[in-house]
Amino acid sequence: MLGRRPAMVKWTPSKPLPWWLGGWREGHDFTIEQEERLIQLGRDPVTAERMTVRREQDLYTEGAPNLNTWIPIYEFACPVLARRADDKVTIIAPDGTTKHIRADGWAAKPSSYPYRGSVGFG
Repeated sequence: MLGRRPAMVKWTPSKPLPWWLGGWREGHDFTIEQEERLIQLGRDPVTAERMTVRREQDLYTEGAPNLNTWIPIYEFACPVLARRADDKVTIIAPDGTTKHIRADGWAAKPSSYPYRGSVGFG
């Protein structure tokens, strides 16, 4: 586990910022954007239900890991808005948007094998 987010992010102005990027403050579990969204919804950031969300390193914005190594994982707290019948959980992502993640806390199904490089483009 590497922490909440990478130290540097590759950003393309024509693309939106990643959903997991938000403004972190020392001593706070949630980002500024998450706390603002909770307050807009009339919820208390201190008592809000939370869950640890895990995601693998984004190969586009953060670069690819070394071949035959496991893809690095980031963990961060997110406020829970709802638990759905389809085994998904609705959370407020670090950028303040609403996301549906897996009930086990993963943003997407994690890789079951080490990174093998890009799949052929010729």
